[in-house]
Amino acid sequence: MKAIRLNTTITSVRSRSDDSLGLSLVTATELSPEQMVEIIKLKKIQIDTILNPTQEKVVDMLVIDKDVEHKSPSKRLYNVLYLLWKQYGEEGNYYNDYYLKKIEKIIDHFKSKLD
Repeated sequence: MKAIRLNTTITSVRSRSDDSLGLSLVTATELSPEQMVEIIKLKKIQIDTILNPTQEKVVDMLVIDKDVEHKSPSKRLYNVLYLLWKQYGEEGNYYNDYYLKKIEKIIDHFKSKLD
């Protein structure tokens, strides 16, 4: 896979429920179909990103080097259940109640598989 360097503009920044950010980028120039394909190949792949303003001389670099070996499976499940609750949750229900009910359902599912 190729590394790609191109000029972009950040057009929006969204705060996500897991405390990460979603960024929307727009390329500064028109891309050829081949260039587009190379960028599309990077979708859903973790990439190393440097945000370097082109009109300013970089004096210092902020390095965000948090362990990105992803979250623990239990934290991921917690976050997914939270998003489901936000999307489909019944009015008046608290997330903690929803979470405990869903976890019990998952536990019961796997307990039923035991001899």
